[in-house]
Amino acid sequence: MAEAEGHKLRTRGARTVQRIFEAANRLFLSRGFSETTMEAIAQEAGVSKATLYAHYGSRDELFSAVIWATAGDRFASGALSGVTGADDLRKKVERLASAVLELLLHPDTVASNRMVSAEARRFPELGMLFYENGPNRLIGRLAALFDTAMSTGLLRRADSRDVAKHFIGLVRGDLQLRAMLGDETAMSDAERRHAVISGVDVFLAAYAAGRSDSD
Repeated sequence: MAEAEGHKLRTRGARTVQRIFEAANRLFLSRGFSETTMEAIAQEAGVSKATLYAHYGSRDELFSAVIWATAGDRFASGALSGVTGADDLRKKVERLASAVLELLLHPDTVASNRMVSAEARRFPELGMLFYENGPNRLIGRLAALFDTAMSTGLLRRADSRDVAKHFIGLVRGDLQLRAMLGDETAMSDAERRHAVISGVDVFLAAYAAGRSDSD
């Protein structure tokens, strides 16, 4: 009986956190960081301020958690599975590139970048929170994947974080910037496919096993 009650409490707690995440994400994106208060988030989520503060001690902490959960989980659900299986290296890297581009062009990611860019001058700590919990986490996940690929001989040895940054830049090109500026053509399937193919071409030319700095 006690075990069943404990399960119910954990389930309710997880649902409460999910409601808080969703409410905070909506308000951050629609109002901006500076205009979103903890009180407003509590109201939006349908919880008391005491409940909100029991989970998150500050707006900064909640913002970090939202970025970590939404961007990180969205990437993990698609990209990490993209480099497994028996397909050849190019197919694996193309799947990874598609997943990364999907994350970078996701409406919430684009909106978050716009919001942080607009507010970072007034709230410098916001930019660092966003970078550490979003882009830097993506770089770390990719670096770990590329480390594995290097150790198994699929890619040549190089600094894995540099490789991850190069990969992101090659795949993203100018599409994310264009999306942030409102160019809807940047979101088209044709543009995405071209970005993946051309980015992977250059990436494999630079890092596929058998290449060297003198090639």
